[in-house]
Amino acid sequence: MISCPMISTPFSNYCPVFIKNLRNRMVVVQGHASLQLCPALFMEDFFLTTPCILYSSYRLHWLSQVPSGLVTEEGLPLNKGNIYIGKTSPKSVHDAYLDQFDRDFTNFLSIRADELVSGGHLFVTLTPKIDDPVAYNVQDLLGMTMNDMVSEGLIEEKALDTFNLPHYRPSLEEVKAIIEKNRALKIRYLDNIQLRVIGVEAAHCGKGAGRATYSIQTPMPSTWLGA
Repeated sequence: MISCPMISTPFSNYCPVFIKNLRNRMVVVQGHASLQLCPALFMEDFFLTTPCILYSSYRLHWLSQVPSGLVTEEGLPLNKGNIYIGKTSPKSVHDAYLDQFDRDFTNFLSIRADELVSGGHLFVTLTPKIDDPVAYNVQDLLGMTMNDMVSEGLIEEKALDTFNLPHYRPSLEEVKAIIEKNRALKIRYLDNIQLRVIGVEAAHCGKGAGRATYSIQTPMPSTWLGA
C-alpha cells in the first residue's frame, strides 16, 4: 500500500480538478495506492504519523507575511523601486526577508518532524536563489515592468514603493544552516539541480512559465494596486 498525502489550501483548492483529471487518466498499477488530498495550510499539522512525506511545492517560497523592517522609523520605504530583493536593495532588506523565511521554514520543519515516524524521511524541493549577477528572476522582471507603469502614469509611485512580495528564494547554504540549527531533522542529501532546455523544448517551456507566472504573480499586485 502506497499512501501519498497532497496539500491544498482553502483559498486555492485543487482537489475537485485533480480528482476529475485523475478519473480521465486512470492507469493500471500493481498493488494498492491511496491519495490523501488535504485542504489545509502547509504551516499547520495535517498529516498522520507516516514513514515518508514527499513535499514538492512552490508554496514554501511564499512567506506567512511580508517581512517586518522594510520601512524606516519615519515610515519611509527601504526597498524603494523594488517589489522584492532587487539589485539596488540594501542589505537590511535581504536580512529581513531571510529572517522571515528562517522562521517560517523552521516552523514547517518542526511540524513535519512531529509527523514522521522514527527513521522516516522528508523530501523537499525548492527553487534556489539565482547567483548569476547578470541574470534576472521573475520578481525582478515584474518589478521593472511596474516601474515602467509608474513612468507612464498607470500606477502611483507610492503604491509601488510600499508593495513587497512575501516571497523568498533561499540559497543552498541558507537552507542547510536553517535545518542544522533547527535540529528536528538531519540532512541525508542536499544539492542544487540545474535544468536546461534548448530548441523547441525551450520555447514550449517559456510559454508554460509565462502562463504560470501570470496566474501566480498577478493577484497580489493587482489587489494592492487596485487594478
